[in-house]
Amino acid sequence: MKSPRQWPANYVRSGGFGRSGLSLLSSVLTACRTGSMQREKNNCVLTALPTGQWEIALPHGQIVNAYLQHIWPSFAWLTLAFSTNSNALSASSVRLTVWKHRLSSTEWQELRVITARQVAMPNCVVHKGNHERN
Repeated sequence: MKSPRQWPANYVRSGGFGRSGLSLLSSVLTACRTGSMQREKNNCVLTALPTGQWEIALPHGQIVNAYLQHIWPSFAWLTLAFSTNSNALSASSVRLTVWKHRLSSTEWQELRVITARQVAMPNCVVHKGNHERN
């Protein structure tokens, strides 16, 4: 079995979809203008498990199990919405952003393929080239 893949990720501030998008755009423009994108620290690690489930490693070390619900792709980042029933988070859903500039081109492409596949076929688990429906 292939080992789980991991990517650095950041929380997206809570709020409405439109407001969240505007705040994200504002933070990107500010980061580009000030050069702080390179200094920005990852506050969690996102892991894609072979079972189709995801793990979010929080900054204080707790791991939350989650299921991918939606993606908002962009040329420079990927925002992902997950559902979770963990007590470690105040909400039942969480949004994370993975920045392209922090990944190699192979890591970026792999993340895009995995997330697109899961959103298109949410009940499909891939095992060595075989597709199984749950």
